Amino acid sequence: MEVSVKSVQIIATESGLPESLVERHIDALCTMTLRTRISERKMCLNKVRAWYFNRSTNKPQLFEVLEDK
Repeated sequence: MEVSVKSVQIIATESGLPESLVERHIDALCTMTLRTRISERKMCLNKVRAWYFNRSTNKPQLFEVLEDK
């Protein structure tokens, strides 16, 4: 997976971090963003997998499962 530096800078400045802090720690912010993205993707994959193998007769719709974070 790739994370663009520009998008991380935009998200960090919109979150209220000062420009100087963002410039100094851009590598750490990119790493944090990438790890968060990987974690989120893994969680969603596990939810889809659990939904798929659920043999319940009243199984909810897939999009309802993914909205329940």
